[in-house]
Amino acid sequence: MPTPIVTTNVAYYSPDIAAIFSECYERAGIAATAIGNDHIDSAVRSFALLLNSEWLTISSRPYQMQTLNFTTQPNTPVITLPVGTLMVWDAILRRDQRDTPINVMSRDEYLEIPDKTQTGRPDRYFVDRRYNQLTMTVWRSPENNTDQIFYNAMCNTFVPTDDLSEQVQVPPQMLEAMHAGLAAKLALKWTAQRYPMLQEYYRGPDPSRVGGVLAMALDATREFGDVRFTLYRKKRGRW
Repeated sequence: MPTPIVTTNVAYYSPDIAAIFSECYERAGIAATAIGNDHIDSAVRSFALLLNSEWLTISSRPYQMQTLNFTTQPNTPVITLPVGTLMVWDAILRRDQRDTPINVMSRDEYLEIPDKTQTGRPDRYFVDRRYNQLTMTVWRSPENNTDQIFYNAMCNTFVPTDDLSEQVQVPPQMLEAMHAGLAAKLALKWTAQRYPMLQEYYRGPDPSRVGGVLAMALDATREFGDVRFTLYRKKRGRW
């Protein structure tokens, strides 16, 4: 029988913030030797906006997904989710080691429920995306303190600081897009003549669509699987 090949030298490239800033400023036309404190402060702000604002508007990133859970409490339908939770994608209720899907509902659908205090097994939930904090409201209101609700949440994985030795928690497929995006933002502020070229490389020629190396990175990190649609009927005055 052939001998299995065991690979022991597999590793990820995990640059620190200093290396990222140096690379991005070079792309923007600023030599590493010319980078001062103002450049570093500027880069920290732009980096934070890239990772924790712009990238929140473009797509789901599976590497930021975590499966979280909480235990229900009787007559306590509103649960404050952990800080750093950005959005909830789906959820299940676990009772007696059996999992049952619970469906998401909109703000309007929750508002139209006639009796929001009705207790029982929760079978749907509404996520209120407030400033810097999310809450989940389940209906029916929980009837015990033994049910568990598990949910897939997209969470912040990295918020840049001025600690230039800190490594960035981004998968290798996203590294080029991350550098390209930050380089474009820095060029916009420091070398505006380079901005159009760098921005097109980053996001493509159409500003209303995601293209360029960012689109390639999103495609490389997306999940593959069957599409599932959940439908239910709502009649006036009852569910």
